[in-house]
Amino acid sequence: GFDIYSFNVFLEHVPAGTNEQRSRIAGDTVRYYLTGRGAEVIGERQFDVKAGDFMHVPANTANETKNPYDEPLRFLCWQQIPGTFLQVPSPFIEAG
Repeated sequence: GFDIYSFNVFLEHVPAGTNEQRSRIAGDTVRYYLTGRGAEVIGERQFDVKAGDFMHVPANTANETKNPYDEPLRFLCWQQIPGTFLQVPSPFIEAG
């Protein structure tokens, strides 16, 4: 079998000079930065990000997005919806 998760895909816009509230996302998140630059605080570590970078935020990890620069930061976000795990068997087809 294989695991199937439901997820959201959305664009995020962080205006210049913005610090988001520290939050904790229940599901895994992957971000791909499209424009601008900023900083991601994941757990206790801070990472500088810019257009073209990918970032993974593990499930249940405190995180925060900062944009102290003069241009907006935009990223595409893939986020697992918690509680959507479903075990589905892989189909088996007899050769024939």
